[in-house]
Amino acid sequence: MEKTNRDLSRFFESIKYQDFGQSFRDEGMGSSFRELRTVLSDVIETLRKTRADKEEHHQYLQTVVQHVGIGLIVFQPDCRL
Repeated sequence: MEKTNRDLSRFFESIKYQDFGQSFRDEGMGSSFRELRTVLSDVIETLRKTRADKEEHHQYLQTVVQHVGIGLIVFQPDCRL
């Protein structure tokens, strides 16, 4: 029970501080703990991928803005500026 509480505490702290390098082990803890570890690891991996996607999008926009020497006009799908 204490290991589960520590793992959950580490999980929530990793989310709080956006530290998605955490990993969780279920060595000798039984199948229910294995399921919990799997879910915690899956959530961390999803957050890691989301963060990487956002960073990639940000870098793309930064590159576009840095290389555009003239103004940009943006059109909406309904042809509004």
